[in-house]
Amino acid sequence: MKVMDEKSHMKLWIIILAAVFIVIAAIGVYTAMNKQDKDTANETDLGTIMINWYFPEFSQLVDNSDLIVTATVTGEKSIWDTPDGQKPANMTDYKDNHGQISTEYTFQTDEILKGNISDTFTGRVKGGTLDGYTFTAMKVPTFDVNDTVLLFIQYPKDENGNVIQKDFVQIGLPDAFVQTENGNFTNEYYGEVSETQVKEEIAT
Repeated sequence: MKVMDEKSHMKLWIIILAAVFIVIAAIGVYTAMNKQDKDTANETDLGTIMINWYFPEFSQLVDNSDLIVTATVTGEKSIWDTPDGQKPANMTDYKDNHGQISTEYTFQTDEILKGNISDTFTGRVKGGTLDGYTFTAMKVPTFDVNDTVLLFIQYPKDENGNVIQKDFVQIGLPDAFVQTENGNFTNEYYGEVSETQVKEEIAT
């Protein structure tokens, strides 16, 4: 009986030790997987920016704009902020240099109220997701395809005041108004304005 008890105790200890090893192994696997998930998330997160916009008086917004146009959103895609718009060859360097992604919208011109623009044009807004990477921009305008918008655009200029030609316009939060059901346009800072109000402001 004594021998049997010893054998039973030994088996019990073996079972306990095996269970302990299994638990330790499971914890190790979970920790490794969790770390891998976090590392992957960090690798694909290009960061977040909060843009502090300057909102001029509405009359000044109109005066300062080189282009004022109503247009319809016809397309949307994310694009790398690289010279050719393509994914960087070295993502580590791109992240270290605070590389970004933008959302590019295509617009069909409805009516030009001030300035000149082609029948179709593109505009970019900071932030977007592309190729598994995400760059987040806070406080930027967002549009849906088929939205009708009212845009106030200032072209970039050099130190002599000459327009720097680009194949897109940069759109900030003060620049974008989206049409409401009543036909007017609204911006979270300026509130609601009508196209007639804008035309009257341009004429003054």
